[in-house]
This record gives sequence, structure tokens and C-alpha cells, in this order.
Amino acid sequence: MTKYARLTDFLEQLGPSFRRMSFAEIEKVLEFSLPDSARRYQAWWANNPVDGRHSMAWLSAGWQTEDLDLRGESVTFRRAQDVAAGQHGSTVSRSRPERADPPASVEDLPDAPEGDVRITIAMQWKRLGVVVIDEDGKLSFPAAPRLPALYRLRLIGAAGVRHYIGEAVDLHRRFGNYRNPGPTQKTSIRINEALRSHLASGDHVEVDLIARNIELSIGGADITFNLADKATRRLLEQAAVVANAAIDIESLNR
Repeated sequence: MTKYARLTDFLEQLGPSFRRMSFAEIEKVLEFSLPDSARRYQAWWANNPVDGRHSMAWLSAGWQTEDLDLRGESVTFRRAQDVAAGQHGSTVSRSRPERADPPASVEDLPDAPEGDVRITIAMQWKRLGVVVIDEDGKLSFPAAPRLPALYRLRLIGAAGVRHYIGEAVDLHRRFGNYRNPGPTQKTSIRINEALRSHLASGDHVEVDLIARNIELSIGGADITFNLADKATRRLLEQAAVVANAAIDIESLNR
């Protein structure tokens, strides 16, 4: 029995051809809470006919999802044709799509199902402090919190400004790695050398961070997320890198 077998059984016993359900109602059927991703991403509810995926809970019963409302936490299940069906694992035969002539250009390609990708991000850098060389000749960073965050190192000098943007699950530990990089930590070694060289020339380095008040919406729905999730931090990091390039600042990211 799969984890979502109770949902399969519930749908197989339904008489009507469609059923609108709240996430709370689905959780009552399942007798456990839906994962956070079900409330965050449209893709979780995609009709993806891959054995072993949670979507087979409804596809194998002959149903598909539609009219998803993440904000309102509800979705419609509708009886479907040509989807995997049958409680013994049998499948309804599928008609093969006809081979089409290649389009004249990429712009002529038709939209793919579940193909809409809309992401909006808004966040603000906060100044944390400066980096200096201490009495031991090592980098000294401003006091940093032990929490997941984005960070930006601004190397400011007479010749211009260079930025390095990164993400860390523990900002305090990351700065410790830059202060004392291990022999196999190539990125930490590179950043350590860049900062030391910049400071040795009489220029200065400032540190910014983003750890709070981040606005993220996917598919038009505001998303509640956890910065401890690396994929989320990487998404925000790359957005910051792209935004930084738009202000014509030399980047140390590579």
C-alpha cells in the first residue's frame, strides 16, 4: 500500500464526475498532513503519470487535478480518460500522438501542459558591517547570526566596486570558513585571497545580508518558505546575482 492509498480508495468510491476539495479535507482522507511543497508549488499537483509519484494516487484511480487554488488551499478532482487506472495496476490504453512537422521557429512551438512558470521575488540588502585584517593578520568579519541567509561582500576601492554574493545555511560558520579556509575549500580560499589582497591595498570591504522580509510568489500565489531549504536559498541567490549584474557592478561570482 502506498502512502497516498487512502486518497486512491476515496476517489475510486466517488460517484460524481468531479469533486472540489480543500486541502484540509484531503488531509482528513489521508489521515496525515500534506507536505509543505503541496501548499507552496503548483507542480506538486501536476498530473504526472510516473510510477511511484504521489500524483499516481489520483491518476491510478482515473482522476486528474485542475483549478488549483494555492491561496485558498483547494483543488478540483475530475474523472479523466487515458490515464493510468485500476487498483491492480492495469492501465487504460493511450493513443499515441501523431508526429508533427517541426515548427519553423521556437516561437511557433505550442505551450506545454503545466508549463506556466511565474516567479516574483522582492528583498532588501541590510548592512551588517565591515571586514578588516586583525592583529593576527587574519580576516575579521562583523558579528554574524547563526542562521540561514544570503550575503554580499562589497569590495570598494579607487578602481571601482566588486561584489561577491553567496548563500549559507549558517552565516556565522560561512564567515569562519573565509577566515580560516580548509585546504579543500577552493571557493573559501579564493574569496579569502581576494579579500586579503583588496584590504592590503588600503581599500575596504563591507558586508550585507538578507535573512528576513523576503517576498516570494509562485504562479501569482505568495509562498511561505524556509531559508533552511538549500534550493530556496539558491533560487534567491541567483536572483540577487542577476539583479546585481543589472547595476553594472563587477562580479566575483563564477
